[in-house]
Amino acid sequence: MKSSRLIYNTISPLFFQLTTIICGFILPRLLLKNFGSEINGLVSSISQYLAIIGFLEFGIGSVVRTAFYKPLAENDYDGLSRIVLSSNAFFKKIAYLLLFYTFSLMIVYPFIVRENFSWLFLDTLIFVMATSIFCQYYFGITDQILLNAAQYGYIQYNIQSFAMILNTICCYILILLDSNILIIKIVSAIVFIIRPICLRLYINKTFNINRKISYHNEPIKQKWNGLSQHFSGVIFDSSAVIILTFLSTLSFISIYSIYWIIILGIKRLVISLTDGITSYMGQIYAVKDNDRLRSIFDYTEWLVHFFSVIIFSSTTILIVPFIQVYVDGIHDANYIVPFFGCSLVLAYMGQCLRLPYHILILSSGLFKETRLIYSLPAILYLILMFLFTPKFNLIGISCSAFFSLYIQLFWNARYVYNDIFNKNFILFLKQIFVDFVCVIISVYLFYSTIYLKLDNYFDWIILANKVLFSIVIITFSVNFAFYKNYVNYFFSMVYKYLK
Repeated sequence: MKSSRLIYNTISPLFFQLTTIICGFILPRLLLKNFGSEINGLVSSISQYLAIIGFLEFGIGSVVRTAFYKPLAENDYDGLSRIVLSSNAFFKKIAYLLLFYTFSLMIVYPFIVRENFSWLFLDTLIFVMATSIFCQYYFGITDQILLNAAQYGYIQYNIQSFAMILNTICCYILILLDSNILIIKIVSAIVFIIRPICLRLYINKTFNINRKISYHNEPIKQKWNGLSQHFSGVIFDSSAVIILTFLSTLSFISIYSIYWIIILGIKRLVISLTDGITSYMGQIYAVKDNDRLRSIFDYTEWLVHFFSVIIFSSTTILIVPFIQVYVDGIHDANYIVPFFGCSLVLAYMGQCLRLPYHILILSSGLFKETRLIYSLPAILYLILMFLFTPKFNLIGISCSAFFSLYIQLFWNARYVYNDIFNKNFILFLKQIFVDFVCVIISVYLFYSTIYLKLDNYFDWIILANKVLFSIVIITFSVNFAFYKNYVNYFFSMVYKYLK
């Protein structure tokens, strides 16, 4: 893999996630200010109900990406074309199922939501919001997977960044013109349809794909083995709002969605740092270079833990002060819920700490062997939410996520250490100990900051710089005591890059 492409595949998703975070803050704030918490909660609720259709991917995306590695490494365009053809056929079926699901949701959803909205308004909003998702499944997903597997992921991230910025500008103008929410969502759907079209044009220009090729044997060997991994991802990312829709109100959904925007953005920011590594490790595993694979994994593991601790410790301290500034002037719901915010951040830190083990499992194609590792914690999360949400609302959801995600983290790590590398699991426990020493010191030093009332974003930025600088120093110091070689290597790589 060319180093320049690795840099592109690191910077582009990082830029996209920063763009997503910024745009993700702008639009909900505009919705809250101009339409209120109920409309914001309604849009979030419908979005998550539509996201559930992603469950019907059955984890094919990860399996397809793994299947692409071998023909790409061998420049086997016939084999590549067969995989593209098989993948396209599957995702088109998902698109048709999405249509059926959308019309079913249009019938059922008005009975689910507790607040009074007209049937016509709800159905139109659902249909409009489903349009861009349909186009993504019908045209774009296979192309997106192929670009990532071929280490051209930066192309699709750049296109996504452009679409995100254009959508934010269009929505901002429409809100200034006092347009209703339906018009805004129609324009958003049109903007996001641009993305799969651009991806297809680039794929046709870059790869010699024969879309008329035929095949007799299924080219994607493990087609259904990624179901558990996919089920887990959908449950942990999409089910909380659905549970709240049944057991709570749109105002609580709005509160959850504001915190979730921040956490999801931070989570994707960390994931973007590893995006270029996934394909790289997959190709190394494919050629059975185990020594090189272990060396890359060991450093990647430390690096992911290191950055996750810095980013999520800072977020734990800064999320509530940010929300206070963000919802200033919004009085139709109480958005200041410190324990919920902090516990939800720390819960999803566990999901990011899982990344190196998750990446290795996916890159190695070990889908069937790890089914229980993914499915059981997700089922546990659902059970805990049903038990605790009626009584504890948002806090019940955050505590359920925390307990379930850390079980999954430990289980992932144990499988990689014992079954792939035959490493001593004590090494993982040492890494976790270092992580939580850093988190505990950081939160202890800045505990009072969580309850600090700020007047504006400028004050928050000053506070954020102080907190981030302090946590970086704390994390470097603790890691230097336990992982001196990795810290020195990190500084040498930074020096080499800047030089």
